[in-house]
Amino acid sequence: MSNPRCSISAQIITVSVLLGCAAGALAQSPELPGWRLVWADEFPGTTYSPNNWNAENVAWPYNNELEFYLLQQATVSDGILDIKAERRNYNGRNYVSARLNTSGHFSQQYGRFEARIKMPIGQGIWPAFWLLPEPLAWPPEIDIVEMIGNLPNTLYFTHHWGTVSNVMSHGITYTGPNYTTEYHRYAVEWSGSRIDWIVDDVVRFSTTANVPQVPMHVLLNLAVGGNLPGNPTPATVFPQSMLVDWVRVYMRDAALLNPGFETLGTGNTPASWVSFGNAQQSTTAPNSGTKSAQLNGIAGSGPYYSGIFQDLPASPGQAWTATAFGQHISASRLVSGNYVDLKIEWYNSAGQQVGVDAVMALSNTSPTDTFVPSSVQAIAPASTARARVAIIYVQTGAAGGTAYMDDVTFSYSTPGPIQTCAADYNGSGGLSVQDIFDFLAAYFSSNPRGDFNGVAGITVQDIFDFLASYFAGCTG
Repeated sequence: MSNPRCSISAQIITVSVLLGCAAGALAQSPELPGWRLVWADEFPGTTYSPNNWNAENVAWPYNNELEFYLLQQATVSDGILDIKAERRNYNGRNYVSARLNTSGHFSQQYGRFEARIKMPIGQGIWPAFWLLPEPLAWPPEIDIVEMIGNLPNTLYFTHHWGTVSNVMSHGITYTGPNYTTEYHRYAVEWSGSRIDWIVDDVVRFSTTANVPQVPMHVLLNLAVGGNLPGNPTPATVFPQSMLVDWVRVYMRDAALLNPGFETLGTGNTPASWVSFGNAQQSTTAPNSGTKSAQLNGIAGSGPYYSGIFQDLPASPGQAWTATAFGQHISASRLVSGNYVDLKIEWYNSAGQQVGVDAVMALSNTSPTDTFVPSSVQAIAPASTARARVAIIYVQTGAAGGTAYMDDVTFSYSTPGPIQTCAADYNGSGGLSVQDIFDFLAAYFSSNPRGDFNGVAGITVQDIFDFLASYFAGCTG
């Protein structure tokens, strides 16, 4: 049985028809199974947000590039960021363009980093979507996608590591369709042991070699000339634009890893946990299984801190609970003044701590030779992007005593992933009939935003998908 559809004129669509016809699933949804959106810019309004991006003002001194990066070369209109390169003399350079970064506003270690981009074309044109460490350093570097304008079918996937004096690189080129005629989605999925490069949801390259282990921020830029693309020729057409529909960053929506400390990591520390001070995996006094986390004092007079922690993606308003079992044994009882805290720490997308909730899990007065349960519950505060469960051995004076921790749980009970609303076309923060008119204006003027579903250019299907999104409403 065929699906009935409303008859829609190729030139005129009345509001009454629009309000009576809806079809399909939510278009361009930011939700991805197994992932949680923690940061995004859909470029609403008339300019990029200074709360998200820094626009650089510099004659770029590296790679033999020819452009001067100017703030005004990055503009926003109809939900599209336009990074524009022009042939214009400025401050000793013959070209101007733009370079934006999220340093100081947003950075993240691991996750999925993705953008929907329409590439520019021409000899000497060099667009890039990439990652650098936070705080700023180099190397490492992850180039999510680069392209040179005279090879519009070729993408470059690369990452760099080593030192400034000994930089090493690994990557490939991938040949596909002409990436300058339509928007495409470019992403990396980055974990502690692997990077996957993804185009339009298909993995095109992977590596497990020398994977970066530091938080990184996002960069978008359009270079002119340089070592990779060579210089423009008189035949290169200007202006050229790198058009960005959106940028989205996710964290893996996964359960706590290695909660019982059964898996060994590096240096005798438990795998998947960040360890510091005098913390290690142990076979002594497990609550279940065969292993526990052992936290000791440090020789000398404190205060000193030793511990382990692990992060999960989080959103404001979620109710999180952390639990753990702790024990000290008669032979190594905690001395008076030393204790163990079970903590939930909250961090925003820039990596700044925005709150802490804690409970004392173990102290000198706790019974020995038996596991003591502890639990802390808290609501994620505003601007939360990550929740951290931390077990901290606090040494206030001399070292004394050992804590054995096991069977940690960490979860939230009121899911509330950050979402954007695709049908809020004008970025007003809600849905109204004006969103319909604004979409139609883009559709009939062949504005790139008229390609609502990002498939096959601007077609009638974009109208049906927009309507489905509109009538589904905003849920976040």
